[in-house]
Amino acid sequence: TIMEVPSRSGTPELSQATVEIGSRLDLRNARRIVIKAGTSVVTNPDGHFSLTRLSGIVEQISELIHQGFEVVLISSGAVGCGRQVLRKQAFLSGNFKQQLRTSEDRSTGYDSACASAGQLGLMSL
Repeated sequence: TIMEVPSRSGTPELSQATVEIGSRLDLRNARRIVIKAGTSVVTNPDGHFSLTRLSGIVEQISELIHQGFEVVLISSGAVGCGRQVLRKQAFLSGNFKQQLRTSEDRSTGYDSACASAGQLGLMSL
């Protein structure tokens, strides 16, 4: 929502305001809808993309756009998808002994690497 906010000089300035939607009726008055789809929404438990869920989201977004809404889709699924990519890469390049280890490095660096590896796949959908 864009609203005019008086500045110190008294001249109105345009400012972005965040409006909390309290009910479905309020949603009808919105121009822009932001949808966040996290890792658990865009991926299956095994880490692969859930094309069934994603296609449902895309259909709903398409309908909203046809109704005149501006829609922004935000996804945090890159980490989950990237984790699958890195596991596969480690499997293909590692030896048998390495594959028997079950613990993954849960450091911030590992999550960043997963996000980087998964981002391209997520954007290519």
